[in-house]
Amino acid sequence: MSTNAEIVSEAFRRMEAADFDAFGELWHADALSTAAEGWPEQGPFNGREAIVTQFTRLFADWSENEFQDIKILKDEGDWIVFTFVWETRGAGSGLAAHFDLAGAFLVEDGKVLEGHFRWNGEEALAAAAERAG
Repeated sequence: MSTNAEIVSEAFRRMEAADFDAFGELWHADALSTAAEGWPEQGPFNGREAIVTQFTRLFADWSENEFQDIKILKDEGDWIVFTFVWETRGAGSGLAAHFDLAGAFLVEDGKVLEGHFRWNGEEALAAAAERAG
């Protein structure tokens, strides 16, 4: 696993632990994040503060969070593409939820500069290709 993939993996660990201050430390001040088409909060979320605020708000709705089956689809250059399963439980309802997701992440100078969440690996690979130009 590359250093860039390790940075993204650490961001997932910090997110899972709901340590959003530490999560934010891994994002560039001028970072950009987008959500999968159809996700309730589409974004884009511009800047570290907006990204941390969004994830803090999102995770407040869920009492349990676990990322499983994390698989690297691409680990080339500055772009890392993962697929993963997000298992969670509603904070108020107790309702269990299962999301199959993917993400394309651009890492520069040890910080995540872009994070694009998608419904599957093909969409995440396409997002990375589109953003890479």
